[in-house]
Amino acid sequence: MVKRVFITGASSGIGLAVAKSLVAQGHEVWGTS
Repeated sequence: MVKRVFITGASSGIGLAVAKSLVAQGHEVWGTS
């Protein structure tokens, strides 16, 4: 099941790592810095 995820702090650090991981799993990721 594909999920839509909104992540704040996605430009670096843990937020970036989580965003990359979720994208790799096929989820739709929206992020802000």
